[in-house]
Amino acid sequence: MKNILARGGVEFIAVFLGLGLSLWVDEYLKEKEFTEQNFITLQRLYHNLEIDSTDINWNINTVTQKIKSASWVEKWCDEGMPDNDSSSVYISGLAITKLFLNNVEEYNSLKSSGKMGLLNNDELIEALHDYYSFIPGVKVSDEILTDLTYKEFIPFMRDYADDIGYDKLINIDASALIGAYPYFRLKTTPPRDKLRSFSSQIGVFSYQNRYFYNLLKNKLIKIRKIIRSELKNKGYDYKLEKNTN
Repeated sequence: MKNILARGGVEFIAVFLGLGLSLWVDEYLKEKEFTEQNFITLQRLYHNLEIDSTDINWNINTVTQKIKSASWVEKWCDEGMPDNDSSSVYISGLAITKLFLNNVEEYNSLKSSGKMGLLNNDELIEALHDYYSFIPGVKVSDEILTDLTYKEFIPFMRDYADDIGYDKLINIDASALIGAYPYFRLKTTPPRDKLRSFSSQIGVFSYQNRYFYNLLKNKLIKIRKIIRSELKNKGYDYKLEKNTN
């Protein structure tokens, strides 16, 4: 009888330990998978935002050229539009356009699949929502500026320029035509009042646009700092990262 009870006790303990081990293995595998998915997700987000950072900086530099052009043209108009070889360059600068193509693949994937919890960081989730919800407002500012340029200013210039093209010598980025001035070849000087009005409008909306992009840049910098900290805590250091903004 004692042997039967002893054997039964041993079998019970064995089953109990086996069940406990099985549950521990399952939990370990789930935790391991979660950690791996968290790591992959953070990396993907980081690289998406790295591309955004480059694009934001490019947009800020581009609209800054537009602001400089507007300021120069306004001053030139106020001085009575004296002969100046640079006038066509700065008038052309008013027609600069740009585009922000932000990367939302990973963020949208996390939202649509209900896997935001993979980030495992409330501060990061809040910062991401803040960043991505701000982008539509920036794009509205882009649209206002683009419409003013394409639908109003460039059609206005058709009466005073016989050609519009691109000149590599007048370029924001000398390595490519992307970001180049749409250069006007003037056949006559535009009327002062109308030109000054356009330069004033373009200058104001360009200042506003750059302000929004700088706010967006700061939000992005915050997110990338959080992600770098998270990845560093997991043993992955972005010391070799070229662009840490």
